[in-house]
Amino acid sequence: MRNVGIKLIIISLTLMCACNSKPKGVLSEDKMAEILVDLKIGEAQVDNIYVRSIDTSRIIYNYVQERILKKHKIDTTVYNLSYNYYLKNKNELLEVYEKAERMLEESNQKALDLKTDSTKKNEKPGNNSNL
Repeated sequence: MRNVGIKLIIISLTLMCACNSKPKGVLSEDKMAEILVDLKIGEAQVDNIYVRSIDTSRIIYNYVQERILKKHKIDTTVYNLSYNYYLKNKNELLEVYEKAERMLEESNQKALDLKTDSTKKNEKPGNNSNL
């Protein structure tokens, strides 16, 4: 009788672990976050292009998305499989978006630091026109 209880516990733990595993082909949280960051930047770039119609905007965005996925060496099937997996697993999706947000913040900070460094290099000694 004791062996049956132990076997049931082992089977239950195995099933719980199996339910939490990602299906084959789903991108890691880190990789998914990297792609989402690039897609967000691409979307912002497309939004800043003046086009006369939404259809043209969509065509441009689809091209940008295709290039980003190619850069990451994945296709739309893998991206869609991964995106749909994370949509169904809210806690993991939250982790992906938090990682993506941190990556964007780091990227913005680097850009600000570069801009500050560039401004300092362009300042001439004795030029106090900013006062």
